[in-house]
Order: sequence, then C-alpha cells, then structure tokens
Amino acid sequence: MLGGLIVLPVVGVAAAGGWSAMVTALRAADPILLEPMGTLGLSVGGIVSAVSFAGIGMAFLGAPQLLTRFMAARSENEIVSGSLIAVLCIIVFDLGAVLTGMAGRVLVPGLSDPEMVLPILSADLFPALFTGLFLVVVLAAIMSTADSVLLLASSAVVRDVVQPVFRPDLDQRRLVLYGKLTTVVIGLVGLVLALTEARLIFWFVLFAWSGLASAFTPVVVCSLFWSGTTRAGAIAGMVSGFLAAVTWVIVFKSSFYELYEMWPGFLTGFGVTIIVSLVTAPPEGAAEEHQAIWSFHG
Repeated sequence: MLGGLIVLPVVGVAAAGGWSAMVTALRAADPILLEPMGTLGLSVGGIVSAVSFAGIGMAFLGAPQLLTRFMAARSENEIVSGSLIAVLCIIVFDLGAVLTGMAGRVLVPGLSDPEMVLPILSADLFPALFTGLFLVVVLAAIMSTADSVLLLASSAVVRDVVQPVFRPDLDQRRLVLYGKLTTVVIGLVGLVLALTEARLIFWFVLFAWSGLASAFTPVVVCSLFWSGTTRAGAIAGMVSGFLAAVTWVIVFKSSFYELYEMWPGFLTGFGVTIIVSLVTAPPEGAAEEHQAIWSFHG
C-alpha cells in the first residue's frame, strides 16, 4: 500500500509533463482547482468549509479502532515509535492520494466516476501486472480498516450488550460464536448498502466519523491531560457530544454554512466532561497514575 502510493503519483506527475506542466494544465482546465478555499473563496462560507475539513482529523484522537492498536502494543516504547511511524505513513498516504488525483485530472479528464482514477491511471501507465498490484493497494487500504471496524462492532454488540444485559451466564465458546455471527450480519448489511450504489455512502462515513470524534475524543483528551477526569464526566461527555453532533445535523447545520457536526459535538462533549468532572470525585489514585504515565514519557 505504501509503495503503491509512492510509485503511482511519481510516475503520474512525470507522465503529465512534470510538476509545472501539471499545474499549468490544471489551471487551464479550471482555475478553481488550485484555489485553497475552492469556489467559496475567502468568505465566511469558505472559512467554515476549511475549518470543517480540518476537523475531520479530530476523530483520529479518539477512534476506537485506532486506540485498540495502542492497547495491543507490547510496551510503552512501541506506542511511541508506533505513533511516529503512523504519522509518517499517513503523510505519505495523503500526499500520494492527492498527487495521484491531480495527475489523473490532467491525464484522464472527464471521468464519470472520479473514484476510478487510481485503477484507470495505473492501467494507462503500467503493464497489467502492475495494474493488478495497484488494485491490491486499494483493497489493502479497505481491508485494513474494514476488519478493525467489523471486529470492533461485533465485540461491542456481544460484549457490551448481549453478555452484560441479556445473557451474563454465556460461556466463552458461545460468545465467540455470537461474535462471528454478528460480524457476518454487519458485513452483509454493509455489502448491501455498497451494491445499491447510493451516493450517500461518503455522507454516512463523515457522519459516523463525527459521531466517533464527538463521543470519544473529548474523553480521551481529558483523560490523558487532566487527572481530574471522572467516570461520570466521561460518560456525560460521551453522551452529550454524540447527541450534540446528531442534533446539529438535524436542526442547525443548514443554517450555519454547513459547518461539520464534529466541531459542535466535540466542543459540547469536551465542555460537559470538564463540568461534570469538576462536581464529581475522581477515582482514588488517579493523580498518582496520571503522574506516573507522564513521568515515563517526560
């Protein structure tokens, strides 16, 4: 995946005539393509749009499918090194994807489905063998996220709902079976939604992403940087942040320049976590544990 998103943009930009020629061709096709603020320009709507896009990254701080990777680390040292490697990989992935899109706009203009730019561009620039490898890159990117999300969802249903609420006496073998069945059901639902070719999938992804950011990011940030965070504050912050994001989409979003719901959800969850934590008692030994964690990294 990393190699594919390094090779394809390099070859694509070269095939477009180099960086200067590619930028010139993009400007000739549509000058707005190179404007940082897009069609809205430097206006209130443009600034809100830029802030909304920047907010998408907030969910990375609290996404459960990413936090579980840190929990599974063999040592604290691996967490530090893994974090640095992850940041570098994301930078390479994002730059590679953007440069591939820019080169594709010049080399294969007028695509009916812009999401097909990677396979079409690889088919035009490389032999069939390399095209197959680049398609594997796409599948690898999908599967690296899909497996984590599916397992996380099935675990949440079985471990957090079925076992504690309905069947606390279930043995481990039965829990594993229910987890597998839940994974299959969730996967089939996702497959059906994908096959309908509804153009709402990206909207649902952003909506779900904002829910993760609003519910978990405030709690994670407060827990890491403030020893006064309490259980009641965390629960209240998660619930209020998620509800604020949903309410913003339903009631307020269209009236505020389509501001991404992550921001009001995150700010609400962050504020509620702090307020409720201030009026409730922190767990015993929280300050000492917090100090020990930061002394290790400091």
